[in-house]
Amino acid sequence: MRTKTRQRLIVVSLFFAALVSLALVGCGGDGNTTPSQSDDKTGDSTPSKDAIKIDDILWSVDGIIEDGYRRVAMQYVNNTDYVIANVQMEFRVKPDASDEQLESAFASMKDETWCPDPVGDVKQDGMWCECPIPVEPGGSSAPGTLEVGITYINDIAQYELMDLDMIRIQYISEGKMYEEYYDFKSDSYSLSQTVIDVNQWSDSEMSALVPRFSSGYVVDINDFTDQFSFDAIGVTQEEFEAYVEECKGMGFTTDPTFTDSTYYAEDSEGLYDFSLFYSADHQKMNLILNRNNQ
Repeated sequence: MRTKTRQRLIVVSLFFAALVSLALVGCGGDGNTTPSQSDDKTGDSTPSKDAIKIDDILWSVDGIIEDGYRRVAMQYVNNTDYVIANVQMEFRVKPDASDEQLESAFASMKDETWCPDPVGDVKQDGMWCECPIPVEPGGSSAPGTLEVGITYINDIAQYELMDLDMIRIQYISEGKMYEEYYDFKSDSYSLSQTVIDVNQWSDSEMSALVPRFSSGYVVDINDFTDQFSFDAIGVTQEEFEAYVEECKGMGFTTDPTFTDSTYYAEDSEGLYDFSLFYSADHQKMNLILNRNNQ
């Protein structure tokens, strides 16, 4: 039992570490992630590289209080005809910002564990934010906090010393997720070669052991002889809980461990180990099904 509990804790740690790495920019990260399920764009249905105009992302930055802490966050209104899956912004220090201004603005961050040199970090890697929860046309996003590396910005004066450098927009069109970039320096658009089928599923023996997930967008599948896994975004807490119940109905009820964001169990014969994780902050769900060694 101790070995199994330890294994489950390791899997949880890997899941949440993966969430951090998806968003990491600066302080060691470059912020450019590439989903593993991708295809070369073909056919006449491929959107143009500027299918989403930058003026149709009506964004604003302001101070907020989050869990009792001062934060600076970006929000946007989706004024496009597409579901926007993710918006990520990268900022660079303004050319005319002096070292004195930077030192004054970022003085409050010097005691932060993850960024002991905030001025050096922001000058080298910039600032970033993202809104990772899908937004329907006409809808408004949840706040996305501005950060230097993995350290939250807590003063609007810090943001005011930055220029917007690049914006990355992931959006859904005809069952596919596309990735568009807008470069503020060159005033130019580009479309990534990465295209994800958000309705994808597998027909393997392993995948047939769990219910097909269709409530959100499936953005990644890994299918092996002894393991099946998938990632889905745009998943609400209620949809996660409903999927847990579906999986229980498929027989994963032996030796269960569960919280409001995790569910672990085995099948009745102990042949398979089932792990399901949920992040409310990202509306992301991850399933991992392993065939146990006999």
